[in-house]
Amino acid sequence: MKEQNQKPYVIRTSNQNEKAELLRLECTNCGASLELTDRTHASCPYCGQKYLIDEAKGTIINVQVDYSGSDEMYDAVNSTKKVLIIFLIVASLLALIIFAFNIAAKKSVFFRSDENIPVDANGELLVIFCKDIFEKETYEYLISVDYITKEFRSIFESVFGTEYGLRTPEKIYENIDFIIRQSLTDEIIKGGWIDIPDHIGSFSSKEAMIYSVTGTLTEELILALFDRSSKGKSGILITSRFLRIYAKGLFSKGIFSGENLAYPIEQVEKIECQENDIYVISIQEQSPVTFSMKRTDLTVDEQLAFTDMLNELIRIVKNLATESRLKLFRIYKHTKICRCGMLLLADEKICPSCKCMIKDNGKFVETQICPKCNNYVQVGKKFCSVCGYQLDGNGDSQNMSEVEEVKSNADEEEFSEKSGETVKELVCPKCHTIVKTGKKFCSKCGTKIQ
Repeated sequence: MKEQNQKPYVIRTSNQNEKAELLRLECTNCGASLELTDRTHASCPYCGQKYLIDEAKGTIINVQVDYSGSDEMYDAVNSTKKVLIIFLIVASLLALIIFAFNIAAKKSVFFRSDENIPVDANGELLVIFCKDIFEKETYEYLISVDYITKEFRSIFESVFGTEYGLRTPEKIYENIDFIIRQSLTDEIIKGGWIDIPDHIGSFSSKEAMIYSVTGTLTEELILALFDRSSKGKSGILITSRFLRIYAKGLFSKGIFSGENLAYPIEQVEKIECQENDIYVISIQEQSPVTFSMKRTDLTVDEQLAFTDMLNELIRIVKNLATESRLKLFRIYKHTKICRCGMLLLADEKICPSCKCMIKDNGKFVETQICPKCNNYVQVGKKFCSVCGYQLDGNGDSQNMSEVEEVKSNADEEEFSEKSGETVKELVCPKCHTIVKTGKKFCSKCGTKIQ
């Protein structure tokens, strides 16, 4: 029975069209007494309605209406399904429209991801593995292929072409000149302490002094000098192989002997300006090296710009392929090219690569090694012109004794002659063959030349 002093409570159930009255321990559906299932839950034994009980007050505080299997539940589920299906259809249509529009405009993500892939004229993808893309042949192939978009080709030619130019050994002086002029003011450049052979300053007037102090290697090409004196007696050198710091001393030995330091260019990591006119070189697996340019007139900004310029110069030298760096000297100092492609220096008469001999008329001939003195002799000659050894095995003993006499009285003369010198000729007294001055034996008959 309902208690008269118990006020009914009205709440909305999950179905907003219905209301449930909360009465003290009585089922709101059938009025039957509720049975407690635990301290906070109760249920009607007749209709199965479930309730949540306020344990402190002993009153119903919530109604859990069970609509399972009811028509209202089926209607709600079906309505939700219809809304979801309509939403999915509309979203799919919008996605198809956007996708079609992107394809037509060539702005789809698929095009964006593929447009940078180069293809050749036959439409095949360009794939280059384990190749130096800055090698001449590879570079020429890359710029010859067709690309999907003109925009990419334009960017590629600009960026890649610029970097390729910086990595071209034949342009190393031009690149150094460009970087220096871009980094420093004209006033600094014209100050007389920056020298690039045949480009900036007067390097030729300091060259002899530099070589005498540093003792650069035979095929080490000097790329830039930053002079700390007026005549090249002290400075910083960037060469094809080293970063050099040198200074001529008063004596060859002792505390006044100066300095001559050389660091492989590939091991130089960076140069930093630490404080006024103090620079620090970071070198792989070595302690940092400190040096001064003795240019205190440079402002802080100018010193920083000078530091950035040095790092950029070292970068472009390091970026050259190792083979190209080693060839720099020959690239700029060669006077002729062998038929094998080797660049030959002025004093080379024998190609270091194929061992061909360069004749005075510019022709190249095959050579053989003399088994006695190990000099190179033109193939077909009967006698070695350096030691007189009989090469065909048919000479007489008189010639051989003369060979021994000459060998015991004088050292062997080097075979190569310097380019540009006038070569005098003699006549062999026996066979009347012309023999060049300096040759000790006639290469035709083996006669000793007086």
